[in-house]
Amino acid sequence: MTGSTSTSISVAPQAPGRAAAQAWGPCACSADTRFGPLHLVLQGEMAAPPPASDTVCAGVLLGQAEPLLQLLEDWLGEPLDPRPAAGGPAQAGVLADAMLGSAGGEAMLHVRLQLPWAALQAQPPADAALRERLSVLHWQCVPMQLVLSRQRLDEAEWATLCQPGAALLLPESMAGGAWRCLLRPLEAPAMRQAMHWDAAQGRLCWADGEVPAQAEADGPVTLEVVLDELLFLTPPQLLRWMPDAACECRAGRVHVRRVADDGPVLQAELLPLGVRADGQPGWLARVEHALGASPAGSAPSW
Repeated sequence: MTGSTSTSISVAPQAPGRAAAQAWGPCACSADTRFGPLHLVLQGEMAAPPPASDTVCAGVLLGQAEPLLQLLEDWLGEPLDPRPAAGGPAQAGVLADAMLGSAGGEAMLHVRLQLPWAALQAQPPADAALRERLSVLHWQCVPMQLVLSRQRLDEAEWATLCQPGAALLLPESMAGGAWRCLLRPLEAPAMRQAMHWDAAQGRLCWADGEVPAQAEADGPVTLEVVLDELLFLTPPQLLRWMPDAACECRAGRVHVRRVADDGPVLQAELLPLGVRADGQPGWLARVEHALGASPAGSAPSW
């Protein structure tokens, strides 16, 4: 990225009395980063007609997007050199939108960016000033799974569990202190975060330290218990720019499934089981019925 323009980042309203705008773009661009490609789609409205050349059009729109690119450079900690790109991104990422407008309202620009998951995961906590600047980005919510337990069973135990009415004790809920769970994005299971869940109060909070370890008990069948309702969080929440409580999360039904296996998925109801020494209930999953076979590869690794 080179130079700067008089364009400022803002939500750009329609300028009163402005001449009929001409549509520019959309133009797809990408910039290499140490985390993978950053993808941009730029679409503008200007008084002048767009050039016939897509490359020239993209260059003009990138010039209009200069303040946003500078902001992204400051956040990611590396220079960006976006260039026109053919086609869309090959991999999933985090989506955000920004509206930019020139000081006089003569031009408006909509930018949709797709940030690699690795870039989001690697960012250190942003200071208040940078968070305020980044507030111009309107992030799309990320669908997340909450993994409540992971265990090993032998084949006979699994066969018994598949029967309606069978129950599975969730040992993570029985440990002292908060129930330590795992939160992971559907599209990026490697970006996992340890959480503390108060199932009785429906409160999910961030937990410091390592994610819950993989079950080490003997047995050929590794299964996991996942809350059946997805949670939808924004990247600022994942980056812990928000208060400690990530979101409300009520106890309900769960899915019990074998990991890395196309076997049946069991629907089960979460039920409190007695009271621990600290006054909090432990929990079990009571199987209601099987939902059928899981699509191959649908159970991400822990």
